[in-house]
Amino acid sequence: MTSLGRSLLFAGVALLWAAPGAWAYGTTTLQDGAIHTVSDNTYNSVNVHVQDSATADPTTLVVSPGANIGRNPEYIGCCRRYRFGNLRVYGSSLTYMSGGNVGEPNQSPDGEYGQFEGHNNATLNLSGGSVRHILLYDTSTLNMAGGTVRSNFHSRGSSLAHIYAGSLNGDLYGENESTVNFNGGTVAGSLQTSSTATVNLLGGVITNNVNARNDSTVNLNPPSTVGGYFESHDTAAVTMSGGSLGGHLIARANSVIQFSGGSVPANFEVRDAASGQMTGGTVTGDLVVSDAAGVRLRGGAIAGNLSVSGFGNVQIQAGSVAGSLSLIDFCSATFSGGSIGGPLSVDVFSTLTIQGSDFAVDGVPVGYGPVAALSGT
Repeated sequence: MTSLGRSLLFAGVALLWAAPGAWAYGTTTLQDGAIHTVSDNTYNSVNVHVQDSATADPTTLVVSPGANIGRNPEYIGCCRRYRFGNLRVYGSSLTYMSGGNVGEPNQSPDGEYGQFEGHNNATLNLSGGSVRHILLYDTSTLNMAGGTVRSNFHSRGSSLAHIYAGSLNGDLYGENESTVNFNGGTVAGSLQTSSTATVNLLGGVITNNVNARNDSTVNLNPPSTVGGYFESHDTAAVTMSGGSLGGHLIARANSVIQFSGGSVPANFEVRDAASGQMTGGTVTGDLVVSDAAGVRLRGGAIAGNLSVSGFGNVQIQAGSVAGSLSLIDFCSATFSGGSIGGPLSVDVFSTLTIQGSDFAVDGVPVGYGPVAALSGT
């Protein structure tokens, strides 16, 4: 075969391989300010972009049951043609999705296709069907009243999400300056927050854990349920006014926690210069304060012990501790109200201050003045 013949042959092979891929990853743009409805395979091999018209009128796409956007890999001879498209909404345009699929439902949850995205000031409405990922950017808004997210949901920028029902099979991420109001539904993974994001848990279930980092805020309200632990880091702010956990409630590294209601079946731990206040709720395990952390106990009930160590500080003004109070290694506690059911133990270099009147030790009244300690001060 001549060199010209070989060149033509290879060029033909290249075209055969390139054509399916190029066709599979095409993009259809809806940008006319009209309302479009899809309930079939019209867009099953492309990305779909919904944008405002040239005169800034919003375009609307209605995705109904039976619609498939970028799904279903198929074999063409020996070659597999992938149809994993994305649905992206821009400007002030809108999408209403009550059924159908975005991306291949049986595809692995990893990857970048099958994404349902909101950009600029777009609005996404999801009440049925399934998408692979949800990503919100800028000041976009999501209203989710049903449907399934087969992988993760990321709320970014200054976006706003209202989740009332439905299933998230991966993790929920609150990032940047975004806000997520989680009123119901189920997250099969964990909740992760960072930057200055705010997540309000107002109901529903987080199956695994909650991790709040950076300057983010997480508010846990009844009747929310977290199946694992609830932990704050960095300078995050966390409140728990109700609901239930399946593990520890933990504040670390300069974060702040306000605990006023709900139940913790394990320990309540405040560590690493974090601060906490407890005004209600119940803790089945211990209250542990360590490493320059501080806690004010003003209500609620600790079924276990109260342990303070490593320059920690506790102010006990109300509430109850069923077990003992122990102070170890340069820590301090002020006891002015509430009750301690077990022994008081104060190690060397720690200080316990008891404020009140009509003191009694082992039921025997004592007068005013200092009470000698076996150790400590």
